[in-house]
Amino acid sequence: ENEGYVGNLAEPSSLAPARFNHRLITLTLNHQRWFLQYSPYMYYNEHTIIFSDIHRAMYTCENSFLAMFDFVDQFPRYFIGSNADLPIIGGSILNHDHFQGGDYTFPLESATMKAQVSFNKYPLVKAHIMQWPISTIRLVGTRQSLLALANEILCHWRSYSNIKDNIYANTAGINHNGLTFILRYNQTQDNYTLYLMLRNNRTSDTFPDGIFHAHPHLHHIKKENIGLIEAAGLAILPGRLATELAQISALLKSFSSEAKFTINQNLMLHEEWIDELSLQIKQNRHQNSDIDLFLRNEVAKKFVHVLECCAVFQGNRLSSWNDFLQQLDAYCV
Repeated sequence: ENEGYVGNLAEPSSLAPARFNHRLITLTLNHQRWFLQYSPYMYYNEHTIIFSDIHRAMYTCENSFLAMFDFVDQFPRYFIGSNADLPIIGGSILNHDHFQGGDYTFPLESATMKAQVSFNKYPLVKAHIMQWPISTIRLVGTRQSLLALANEILCHWRSYSNIKDNIYANTAGINHNGLTFILRYNQTQDNYTLYLMLRNNRTSDTFPDGIFHAHPHLHHIKKENIGLIEAAGLAILPGRLATELAQISALLKSFSSEAKFTINQNLMLHEEWIDELSLQIKQNRHQNSDIDLFLRNEVAKKFVHVLECCAVFQGNRLSSWNDFLQQLDAYCV
Protein backbone atom coordinates (compact mmCIF):
# COMPACT_ATOMS: atom_id res chain seq x y z
CA GLU A 1 0.00 0.00 0.00
CA ASN A 2 2.98 2.33 0.46
CA GLU A 3 4.45 2.19 -3.02
CA GLY A 4 5.55 5.68 -4.09
CA TYR A 5 4.75 7.30 -0.74
CA VAL A 6 6.80 10.49 -0.40
CA GLY A 7 6.93 10.48 3.37
CA ASN A 8 5.92 12.84 6.15
CA LEU A 9 8.28 15.04 8.18
CA ALA A 10 6.16 14.37 11.26
CA GLU A 11 7.05 10.67 11.20
CA PRO A 12 9.77 9.44 13.56
CA SER A 13 13.08 8.51 11.98
CA SER A 14 12.31 4.82 12.56
CA LEU A 15 9.58 5.17 9.93
CA ALA A 16 11.69 7.04 7.40
CA PRO A 17 9.88 7.08 4.04
CA ALA A 18 12.86 5.64 2.16
CA ARG A 19 12.10 2.34 3.88
CA PHE A 20 8.49 2.30 2.72
CA ASN A 21 8.36 3.64 -0.81
CA HIS A 22 10.20 0.97 -2.73
CA ARG A 23 8.93 0.49 -6.26
CA LEU A 24 7.38 -2.90 -6.99
CA ILE A 25 7.88 -4.95 -10.14
CA THR A 26 4.83 -7.10 -10.95
CA LEU A 27 5.53 -10.76 -11.77
CA THR A 28 3.47 -13.78 -12.74
CA LEU A 29 4.69 -16.90 -10.96
CA ASN A 30 2.72 -20.15 -11.03
CA HIS A 31 -0.21 -18.30 -12.64
CA GLN A 32 -0.45 -15.90 -9.70
CA ARG A 33 0.48 -12.27 -9.16
CA TRP A 34 3.68 -11.62 -7.23
CA PHE A 35 5.89 -8.57 -6.67
CA LEU A 36 9.64 -8.04 -6.68
CA GLN A 37 11.42 -5.32 -4.74
CA TYR A 38 15.01 -4.78 -3.65
CA SER A 39 15.57 -5.24 0.06
CA PRO A 40 16.42 -2.23 2.26
CA TYR A 41 18.87 -4.46 4.14
CA MET A 42 21.12 -5.32 1.18
CA TYR A 43 22.85 -8.26 2.83
CA TYR A 44 24.37 -9.19 -0.54
CA ASN A 45 24.40 -8.04 -4.16
CA GLU A 46 20.94 -7.18 -5.51
CA HIS A 47 19.22 -8.65 -2.45
CA THR A 48 15.68 -9.21 -3.68
CA ILE A 49 12.37 -9.91 -1.95
CA ILE A 50 9.66 -11.67 -3.97
CA PHE A 51 6.26 -11.60 -2.26
CA SER A 52 2.75 -12.69 -3.03
CA ASP A 53 -0.07 -10.33 -3.99
CA ILE A 54 -2.26 -12.34 -1.60
CA HIS A 55 -1.79 -11.80 2.12
CA ARG A 56 -1.33 -15.38 3.29
CA ALA A 57 1.03 -17.07 5.71
CA MET A 58 4.14 -18.80 4.42
CA TYR A 59 3.56 -22.48 3.75
CA THR A 60 5.96 -24.58 1.71
CA CYS A 61 4.26 -26.87 -0.78
CA GLU A 62 4.40 -27.87 -4.43
CA ASN A 63 3.11 -24.43 -5.41
CA SER A 64 6.12 -22.88 -3.70
CA PHE A 65 8.49 -24.88 -5.88
CA LEU A 66 6.47 -24.07 -9.01
CA ALA A 67 6.71 -20.33 -8.28
CA MET A 68 10.46 -20.62 -7.71
CA PHE A 69 11.09 -22.40 -11.00
CA ASP A 70 9.04 -19.76 -12.83
CA PHE A 71 11.15 -17.05 -11.19
CA VAL A 72 14.58 -18.41 -12.17
CA ASP A 73 13.30 -19.04 -15.68
CA GLN A 74 12.53 -15.31 -15.90
CA PHE A 75 15.62 -14.15 -14.00
CA PRO A 76 18.29 -16.75 -14.85
CA ARG A 77 21.20 -14.96 -13.16
CA TYR A 78 19.36 -14.77 -9.82
CA PHE A 79 18.94 -17.49 -7.24
CA ILE A 80 15.67 -17.77 -5.30
CA GLY A 81 15.25 -19.29 -1.87
CA SER A 82 13.00 -19.49 1.14
CA ASN A 83 13.16 -19.72 4.88
CA ALA A 84 11.41 -22.62 6.53
CA ASP A 85 7.74 -21.89 7.15
CA LEU A 86 7.93 -22.39 10.92
CA PRO A 87 9.06 -20.17 13.84
CA ILE A 88 12.64 -20.30 15.16
CA ILE A 89 14.07 -21.99 12.05
CA GLY A 90 13.13 -19.11 9.77
CA GLY A 91 14.65 -15.65 9.91
CA SER A 92 11.73 -13.97 8.16
CA ILE A 93 8.25 -12.72 8.94
CA LEU A 94 6.04 -15.76 8.46
CA ASN A 95 2.64 -14.10 8.05
CA HIS A 96 3.17 -13.13 4.39
CA ASP A 97 4.25 -15.57 1.68
CA HIS A 98 7.58 -14.51 0.20
CA PHE A 99 10.98 -15.60 -1.11
CA GLN A 100 14.43 -14.06 -1.22
CA GLY A 101 16.70 -13.86 -4.24
CA GLY A 102 19.55 -11.97 -5.79
CA ASP A 103 22.81 -12.09 -7.68
CA TYR A 104 24.97 -13.85 -5.11
CA THR A 105 26.72 -17.18 -4.60
CA PHE A 106 26.60 -18.54 -1.04
CA PRO A 107 29.40 -20.55 0.61
CA LEU A 108 27.06 -23.58 0.60
CA GLU A 109 27.23 -23.62 -3.20
CA SER A 110 31.02 -24.04 -3.05
CA ALA A 111 30.88 -26.87 -0.50
CA THR A 112 32.09 -30.34 -1.42
CA MET A 113 29.86 -33.41 -1.42
CA LYS A 114 29.96 -36.00 1.36
CA ALA A 115 28.15 -38.78 -0.48
CA GLN A 116 26.28 -39.41 -3.70
CA VAL A 117 22.63 -40.48 -3.66
CA SER A 118 20.66 -42.00 -6.53
CA PHE A 119 16.92 -42.53 -6.87
CA ASN A 120 15.58 -45.28 -9.13
CA LYS A 121 12.47 -43.25 -9.82
CA TYR A 122 14.57 -40.26 -10.92
CA PRO A 123 17.59 -41.75 -12.73
CA LEU A 124 18.62 -38.47 -14.33
CA VAL A 125 18.74 -36.51 -11.06
CA LYS A 126 22.21 -36.10 -9.58
CA ALA A 127 21.87 -35.99 -5.80
CA HIS A 128 24.54 -35.36 -3.18
CA ILE A 129 24.62 -35.10 0.58
CA MET A 130 26.70 -31.99 1.18
CA GLN A 131 29.72 -31.65 3.44
CA TRP A 132 28.03 -28.83 5.29
CA PRO A 133 27.23 -28.08 8.96
CA ILE A 134 23.46 -28.02 8.37
CA SER A 135 21.99 -31.28 7.02
CA THR A 136 21.69 -30.52 3.29
CA ILE A 137 21.00 -32.48 0.12
CA ARG A 138 21.70 -31.05 -3.35
CA LEU A 139 19.62 -32.07 -6.37
CA VAL A 140 20.63 -31.33 -9.97
CA GLY A 141 18.31 -32.10 -12.88
CA THR A 142 15.45 -30.99 -15.08
CA ARG A 143 12.58 -28.84 -13.88
CA GLN A 144 10.04 -31.68 -13.98
CA SER A 145 12.20 -34.20 -12.13
CA LEU A 146 13.31 -31.77 -9.41
CA LEU A 147 9.75 -30.58 -8.84
CA ALA A 148 8.54 -34.12 -8.27
CA LEU A 149 11.48 -35.27 -6.14
CA ALA A 150 11.59 -32.09 -4.03
CA ASN A 151 7.90 -32.48 -3.24
CA GLU A 152 8.42 -36.11 -2.20
CA ILE A 153 11.30 -35.14 0.09
CA LEU A 154 9.27 -32.29 1.58
CA CYS A 155 6.26 -34.51 2.31
CA HIS A 156 8.45 -37.24 3.77
CA TRP A 157 10.41 -34.80 5.96
CA ARG A 158 7.24 -33.20 7.35
CA SER A 159 6.19 -36.55 8.85
CA TYR A 160 9.65 -37.94 9.68
CA SER A 161 10.66 -38.72 13.28
CA ASN A 162 13.77 -40.41 14.60
CA ILE A 163 14.11 -40.78 18.37
CA LYS A 164 17.81 -41.64 18.06
CA ASP A 165 18.48 -38.24 16.50
CA ASN A 166 16.01 -36.48 18.81
CA ILE A 167 13.81 -35.60 15.83
CA TYR A 168 10.05 -35.45 16.38
CA ALA A 169 7.88 -34.31 13.49
CA ASN A 170 4.95 -33.44 15.73
CA THR A 171 4.35 -32.98 19.45
CA ALA A 172 1.00 -32.06 21.02
CA GLY A 173 -0.39 -31.31 17.56
CA ILE A 174 2.41 -28.88 16.66
CA ASN A 175 4.49 -29.55 13.54
CA HIS A 176 8.27 -29.16 13.83
CA ASN A 177 9.88 -30.14 10.51
CA GLY A 178 10.46 -27.65 7.71
CA LEU A 179 12.81 -26.97 4.81
CA THR A 180 15.12 -24.09 4.01
CA PHE A 181 15.95 -24.16 0.30
CA ILE A 182 17.71 -22.45 -2.59
CA LEU A 183 17.12 -22.88 -6.32
CA ARG A 184 19.34 -21.82 -9.19
CA TYR A 185 19.06 -22.23 -12.97
CA ASN A 186 22.26 -23.40 -14.70
CA GLN A 187 22.14 -21.70 -18.10
CA THR A 188 25.11 -23.48 -19.65
CA GLN A 189 23.81 -26.95 -18.72
CA ASP A 190 20.13 -26.02 -19.12
CA ASN A 191 19.27 -27.65 -15.79
CA TYR A 192 18.59 -26.62 -12.20
CA THR A 193 20.28 -26.99 -8.82
CA LEU A 194 18.15 -27.20 -5.68
CA TYR A 195 19.56 -27.25 -2.15
CA LEU A 196 17.23 -28.63 0.54
CA MET A 197 18.25 -28.01 4.17
CA LEU A 198 16.42 -30.11 6.76
CA ARG A 199 15.27 -28.06 9.76
CA ASN A 200 13.43 -28.79 13.03
CA ASN A 201 12.17 -26.14 15.48
CA ARG A 202 11.43 -28.24 18.58
CA THR A 203 12.37 -26.79 21.97
CA SER A 204 13.07 -28.41 25.35
CA ASP A 205 13.69 -27.42 28.96
CA THR A 206 17.43 -27.68 28.28
CA PHE A 207 17.20 -25.69 25.04
CA PRO A 208 14.19 -23.34 25.32
CA ASP A 209 15.39 -21.34 22.28
CA GLY A 210 15.51 -24.46 20.13
CA ILE A 211 17.14 -27.88 20.25
CA PHE A 212 18.50 -27.42 16.70
CA HIS A 213 19.45 -23.81 17.29
CA ALA A 214 22.50 -21.94 18.58
CA HIS A 215 23.18 -23.38 22.02
CA PRO A 216 23.65 -21.12 25.07
CA HIS A 217 27.46 -21.23 25.07
CA LEU A 218 27.35 -19.53 21.63
CA HIS A 219 24.80 -16.84 22.47
CA HIS A 220 27.53 -14.30 23.19
CA ILE A 221 28.11 -14.33 19.41
CA LYS A 222 24.72 -15.35 17.99
CA LYS A 223 21.37 -16.04 19.64
CA GLU A 224 18.95 -14.92 16.92
CA ASN A 225 17.18 -17.21 14.42
CA ILE A 226 19.20 -18.88 11.68
CA GLY A 227 17.40 -18.13 8.43
CA LEU A 228 18.04 -18.82 4.78
CA ILE A 229 21.00 -16.48 4.33
CA GLU A 230 22.86 -17.74 7.39
CA ALA A 231 22.01 -21.40 6.81
CA ALA A 232 23.67 -21.00 3.40
CA GLY A 233 26.83 -19.66 5.04
CA LEU A 234 26.60 -15.85 5.13
CA ALA A 235 26.67 -14.76 8.77
CA ILE A 236 24.33 -11.99 9.90
CA LEU A 237 25.63 -11.09 13.33
CA PRO A 238 24.12 -8.76 15.96
CA GLY A 239 25.09 -5.10 15.63
CA ARG A 240 26.49 -5.00 19.17
CA LEU A 241 29.45 -7.08 17.99
CA ALA A 242 30.86 -4.18 15.95
CA THR A 243 31.68 -2.37 19.19
CA GLU A 244 32.43 -5.44 21.28
CA LEU A 245 34.89 -6.99 18.82
CA ALA A 246 36.74 -3.68 18.50
CA GLN A 247 37.07 -3.60 22.29
CA ILE A 248 38.19 -7.23 22.41
CA SER A 249 40.79 -6.54 19.71
CA ALA A 250 42.19 -3.60 21.69
CA LEU A 251 42.22 -5.73 24.82
CA LEU A 252 44.09 -8.59 23.14
CA LYS A 253 46.62 -6.20 21.64
CA SER A 254 47.39 -4.91 25.13
CA PHE A 255 47.86 -8.42 26.46
CA SER A 256 51.19 -9.35 28.04
CA SER A 257 52.24 -12.49 29.90
CA GLU A 258 53.34 -10.42 32.90
CA ALA A 259 50.05 -8.65 33.53
CA LYS A 260 46.48 -9.85 33.77
CA PHE A 261 44.13 -7.57 31.86
CA THR A 262 40.79 -6.42 33.20
CA ILE A 263 37.59 -7.09 31.27
CA ASN A 264 35.11 -4.24 31.40
CA GLN A 265 31.42 -4.75 32.13
CA ASN A 266 30.41 -4.56 28.46
CA LEU A 267 32.52 -7.61 27.64
CA MET A 268 31.55 -9.87 30.53
CA LEU A 269 29.43 -12.06 28.24
CA HIS A 270 32.64 -12.81 26.30
CA GLU A 271 34.82 -13.42 29.38
CA GLU A 272 35.41 -17.14 28.88
CA TRP A 273 36.03 -16.67 25.15
CA ILE A 274 38.51 -13.82 25.79
CA ASP A 275 40.46 -16.10 28.14
CA GLU A 276 40.61 -18.74 25.39
CA LEU A 277 41.71 -16.18 22.80
CA SER A 278 44.42 -14.72 25.03
CA LEU A 279 45.81 -18.20 25.67
CA GLN A 280 45.98 -18.89 21.93
CA ILE A 281 47.74 -15.58 21.35
CA LYS A 282 50.28 -16.39 24.02
CA GLN A 283 50.91 -19.91 22.71
CA ASN A 284 51.11 -18.90 19.05
CA ARG A 285 52.87 -15.59 19.67
CA HIS A 286 50.55 -13.57 17.49
CA GLN A 287 51.79 -10.08 16.70
CA ASN A 288 49.45 -7.10 17.10
CA SER A 289 49.23 -6.80 13.33
CA ASP A 290 47.73 -10.32 13.20
CA ILE A 291 45.18 -9.85 15.98
CA ASP A 292 42.30 -8.48 13.87
CA LEU A 293 42.52 -11.27 11.30
CA PHE A 294 42.90 -13.84 14.08
CA LEU A 295 39.79 -12.47 15.82
CA ARG A 296 37.79 -12.42 12.57
CA ASN A 297 38.67 -16.09 11.96
CA GLU A 298 37.68 -17.03 15.51
CA VAL A 299 34.27 -15.39 15.04
CA ALA A 300 33.87 -17.41 11.82
CA LYS A 301 34.62 -20.60 13.77
CA LYS A 302 31.93 -19.68 16.30
CA PHE A 303 29.46 -19.19 13.45
CA VAL A 304 30.31 -22.64 12.08
CA HIS A 305 29.54 -24.07 15.53
CA VAL A 306 26.19 -22.24 15.46
CA LEU A 307 25.34 -23.91 12.15
CA GLU A 308 26.45 -27.29 13.51
CA CYS A 309 23.96 -26.86 16.37
CA CYS A 310 21.23 -26.47 13.74
CA ALA A 311 22.01 -29.82 12.09
CA VAL A 312 19.22 -32.36 12.56
CA PHE A 313 21.75 -35.10 11.73
CA GLN A 314 24.55 -34.19 14.10
CA GLY A 315 27.96 -34.74 12.52
CA ASN A 316 26.21 -35.22 9.16
CA ARG A 317 26.10 -38.97 9.81
CA LEU A 318 25.39 -41.09 6.74
CA SER A 319 23.57 -43.62 8.95
CA SER A 320 21.02 -40.91 9.79
CA TRP A 321 20.67 -39.96 6.15
CA ASN A 322 20.14 -43.63 5.29
CA ASP A 323 17.35 -43.91 7.82
CA PHE A 324 15.64 -40.81 6.43
CA LEU A 325 15.98 -41.76 2.77
CA GLN A 326 15.08 -45.44 2.99
CA GLN A 327 11.36 -44.69 3.13
CA LEU A 328 11.52 -42.81 -0.16
CA ASP A 329 11.73 -44.45 -3.57
CA ALA A 330 14.59 -47.00 -3.88
CA TYR A 331 17.88 -45.22 -3.42
CA CYS A 332 21.56 -45.86 -2.93
CA VAL A 333 24.07 -43.92 -0.82
